[in-house]
Amino acid sequence: MSGPANTSAHLIQRVEASLMHKTELDFAAASGRFPGTEVRHLEDVTATALSELAHLVPYNKARPFRLEHRHLLDDLLAFYTGRGLRPAIEVRSPDAGDELHELLRAADLAPMPPTVALHVRPDQVNVPAAVLVEEVGSDDDRYLDTLFRGYGIGADETAFRDMLSIEHSAAGFRRYLAFVDGQPAAAAGLFAHDGTGILAGAATVPRFRRHGYQTALIARRLRDAATSCDLAVVTAALDSPSHANLTRLGCQLTHTRTVWR
Repeated sequence: MSGPANTSAHLIQRVEASLMHKTELDFAAASGRFPGTEVRHLEDVTATALSELAHLVPYNKARPFRLEHRHLLDDLLAFYTGRGLRPAIEVRSPDAGDELHELLRAADLAPMPPTVALHVRPDQVNVPAAVLVEEVGSDDDRYLDTLFRGYGIGADETAFRDMLSIEHSAAGFRRYLAFVDGQPAAAAGLFAHDGTGILAGAATVPRFRRHGYQTALIARRLRDAATSCDLAVVTAALDSPSHANLTRLGCQLTHTRTVWR
């Protein structure tokens, strides 16, 4: 696999295509639950809108935006303002540059903290796990309960809970729980598409953090992904604990992504 200094455009395209495939599946399912949910394609830019969760940028952004898309900017801005949403435009690191940044600033947009996309060959990670991790079925209520508690999502945040439930219920989505003394401590998912495994939705219940549960979940999912995938991908906040855990296990930087809002 290529390192961050020489990651190929083909690899970036493959990573993003897998992530977008999952997003489109989720939005197709969400359209039956949230009126007004929309995916709009303007040339090769995809804009998503989920007004019910307007405060959550990952559901409400256009990507990828490059300088060659400057003629689309007004239409993209109108796509969001027409729905009462704050416009959000995502730029990938290979496409970033002063001229593009000046264009976005002129549109009254400012950069948010970047996220990273990481990749790894799943068969190259072998981490002995001292933590019990089990794959559980879609009917196991403990999975979503652990995920919600790990994310700190309150019982009153019904829309967010419903959307996460949709994301973690796609056909082929696999669910895992890490246990301590028989109790679920952390949850995470795996979704495979066209030879690429996506490590999705990892969360640890606060009192169990910093005890290796996420490392065990990463290792288990990569081991399972290796049976059908030659590539695994994951996104994280830049320089976050998740980013550090993934890097320590051998995941390499594919590219960074910055949303201008």
